[in-house]
Amino acid sequence: MANVNEALIDHPVYPIEINFYEDRDWSDLAKLHQSMSTVH
Repeated sequence: MANVNEALIDHPVYPIEINFYEDRDWSDLAKLHQSMSTVH
């Protein structure tokens, strides 16, 4: 996260929130990929 903050130091504040959590089987990423595959 420090690298992201450093890379954006000269940028305005972006309205995003990043949360880190444990997802051992990567099920949330799989759900994201599935939801994105239906976007055209």
